[in-house]
Amino acid sequence: MGDSLPSEEALSAFSDVAFILRDGTRLRLNITPLLEASPVFRTMFGPRFKEGRQLRDDITAPLDIPMPDESPSTVQLCVRLLEDQYFLRTLSSDTRLGLDKRSPGQAIKTNPRVGPLSLTGQVTVSEGMELWTLKSAARFVDKYDMSAAPIFIRFSTDWLNALLDQIIYQNDKDPKQDYVMLLETAYLFNNAPAFQAISKAIILHTEGALPPCSYMSRSLERTYNAITAQRSAIKNGLIAGLAGIPIWEDNEQRIKRPRSDTDLEECRLRLDFLYYMAIANDAKKGDLLPADTSDMSLKDIERYAEEKLLKPEPWYGSLCVGCTRELLSIASWIKTWVRVEARRLTIVKGVCVDCMRAGPEGRNTSTCRIPANQHF
Repeated sequence: MGDSLPSEEALSAFSDVAFILRDGTRLRLNITPLLEASPVFRTMFGPRFKEGRQLRDDITAPLDIPMPDESPSTVQLCVRLLEDQYFLRTLSSDTRLGLDKRSPGQAIKTNPRVGPLSLTGQVTVSEGMELWTLKSAARFVDKYDMSAAPIFIRFSTDWLNALLDQIIYQNDKDPKQDYVMLLETAYLFNNAPAFQAISKAIILHTEGALPPCSYMSRSLERTYNAITAQRSAIKNGLIAGLAGIPIWEDNEQRIKRPRSDTDLEECRLRLDFLYYMAIANDAKKGDLLPADTSDMSLKDIERYAEEKLLKPEPWYGSLCVGCTRELLSIASWIKTWVRVEARRLTIVKGVCVDCMRAGPEGRNTSTCRIPANQHF
């Protein structure tokens, strides 16, 4: 009996490219949605590369592009999302111009190509998805630099939040491996809000040693180590400040991936500052966040923190509870005791770096109001 022929699938009525995938599947598609979403594909199919020249010279048949490293299910999922987003946008434009008299909803119902994830233009989480499938999609999105595409922002946010809730409330197995896998997935999607939520969940809801990350970049490794260190501080309902966790960069809601040790340190201080400003903003219900810190120097950040938080805000506390010294700079209040109440963070007392490093043996017992069993 001879070998079976490779399968072939068309994702578009008009196909100008065919991806030859790992299992031999020939996936025919319209390259335009991928060019819009991915600078990697735009370069690959540009005039300087053979694929781009071939695509322009011969349009009689789809151009075969070998992609031996890619999973068929992953490519189909990501390409289908981009195709459907492109279809909805062009359909809406045609309807406005009078070229299609049907409403988008009616046209979608009669178009068999449109999948269930995009019937309303929104990603739904009711279909069910395995975590490894989402991570595989995240790797594909990261590899081709497509995380800024609106469809992947919505897609990753919906699924990361849904899977996080599922992991938090599951009782049938140890969740640590799933948490770490979800953290890696959020990092690959460059989804900063989800990355923040997963980081907090790991600290609050897990115990014992965490499994290693399978995907480890420099900044993700530092984050992972910070999470591991912070988890050991959960005693009697207290947590040491979450300043070691990268939450977001400036006002762009993107996780910064430092290129050098200097960038790494500057990124850490900026993220620490913005995260604590956000906590203060939540606690005070006031507008304490600057509009933009991308051009602020580290000294400007320290000065801003002192002016906005330490000096005029007595609720914050300008004295260290360990040694009663005045907290003068961002380095002094970056380690702050916070209490977890109903999953909300509330600043309750400040402690300087020296007292944090000294531990219970080195604290000033005559003035320190932190009980010995709660000091670390």
